[in-house]
Amino acid sequence: MTHTAFGFSLDFLLKEMANETKKWLILSFLFLVTSCMQYCVHGESHVPCSFAFGDSFTDVGNNNNLPTRSKSNYFPYGIDFPQGPTGRYTNDQTSFDILTVKYLEFANRLPPYYNINGSDIQKGVVYASGGCGILDTTGYRTYGFCINFRTQVLNHKSIVSRIVFEMGSRDKAAEYLNKCLYYTYIGSNDYVNNYFLNNSATSLLYNPMQYAKLLKARYYEQLKELHGVGARLFAILGLFPLGCSVDYISNGSCNETVNAAVANFNAEVKDLVDQCNNNMTLPGAKCIYVNLSAFFPTPTNPSGFKNITGPCCQVDPVLGFCIRNSTPCPNRTEYVYYDTIHPTNRTNEIIAMNAYNSSNPNYTYPTDIKGLIQKA
Repeated sequence: MTHTAFGFSLDFLLKEMANETKKWLILSFLFLVTSCMQYCVHGESHVPCSFAFGDSFTDVGNNNNLPTRSKSNYFPYGIDFPQGPTGRYTNDQTSFDILTVKYLEFANRLPPYYNINGSDIQKGVVYASGGCGILDTTGYRTYGFCINFRTQVLNHKSIVSRIVFEMGSRDKAAEYLNKCLYYTYIGSNDYVNNYFLNNSATSLLYNPMQYAKLLKARYYEQLKELHGVGARLFAILGLFPLGCSVDYISNGSCNETVNAAVANFNAEVKDLVDQCNNNMTLPGAKCIYVNLSAFFPTPTNPSGFKNITGPCCQVDPVLGFCIRNSTPCPNRTEYVYYDTIHPTNRTNEIIAMNAYNSSNPNYTYPTDIKGLIQKA
């Protein structure tokens, strides 16, 4: 046995060194595993996929090649967007863009249905079409052709068929789709470009309460169709106070007739969410209601905006869209509206933030998108 000058065995020291080395390696390994759990997984989305339905609030380019007057694939739309004008009706991102990338942590923004070439459809698709609504006829008188809610759902069914084929099993696809988020904002055009149009047939046939109930019934029909092809998690957005938009505001005052009709619709949509969550009509589904009217900036609730009543861009007097190649306002973060009805990026950030992680129980019901996903 070899001894050192201090009387310790050299073999003993070597064994102790070996043990310390093992401990160090184990600790290093645990540190790496912990770090990877914290950082390597970062970037994976909170849901495997998401699908969006609606109108120009969520459209990201579906109208670009359609025979319609409702288009936004030209400057100054997209002035702050990395790819420029793409068909988004704002200066930068839609609220759904912000929700999916910033809050759900998707690696990329989701593509429009009519331009999914090369896209991973298993991550999600945007079906929304500017100018359209819940009713099949909405928007046609004003804009011409658009993709109504019923057709958007049919388009989704074609995507589901492709996902089933890619996954090799209907059951496997259903299990996957059950975990995805289905996002809907629709109904604005059913008022702006239908009920409140001059000489509107619907306003002659229905009073505001009856019309809201009609829209609710048609809305439910499409949710049921989506449920039938795997949808279980729904984020349903109510309408913002349309009577406070540039289209309707007058001398700083909102059009309360329009806002009252919107309130009727929102009440019906909230009731639809209750029906969804009772597990009787849509078994296994979970729905939330995002109450845009509670936090959308208005003259009485400016939320820090300096311009609540005017458009950021120069607008066409007939359609209310930005005039092609016109110069928009330089201080876009101070404006609620980019044109006469569509929000600026800053407004969309507020919508996405409150929809995902609400600071106020009046903003979302019965929970927010974060809570919806966590309880799934």
